[in-house]
Amino acid sequence: MLIVLALLGMILLITIKPAANMVQRYQEKIFWQNLQHAWNKELSTLAQRKENGKVLFNDQKIIFYENNQEKTIIDIPSTLELYRGYRLHINQTGQMNGGTIVFNSKDHQRQYYLVIQLGWGKYYVKQTK
Repeated sequence: MLIVLALLGMILLITIKPAANMVQRYQEKIFWQNLQHAWNKELSTLAQRKENGKVLFNDQKIIFYENNQEKTIIDIPSTLELYRGYRLHINQTGQMNGGTIVFNSKDHQRQYYLVIQLGWGKYYVKQTK
């Protein structure tokens, strides 16, 4: 009986860790999709309305502002941490300052670079490791 319980415990340990990793990667994938959707929506809205905006990256969330009012908040998944905070300014024509924002995975397996091109706010994500 003790041997059966020990084997069952080992099987559970072997299967739980890969499942947890899969869930974490899925959460990260959803985060990047949500960011892309919010990014495109906010930039087009600001350009249509000819309003100023900003995007604030902090430890736990990304906040989109329209005329200094919070409009959209994207939570950063618990598996990622921001290297340092960052603020982007968007002018009335939709142009913005460029920059690179670094996200590190907490398991130190991945690093993401969110590279924002100067001008029209296009970006791409580069994953390393």
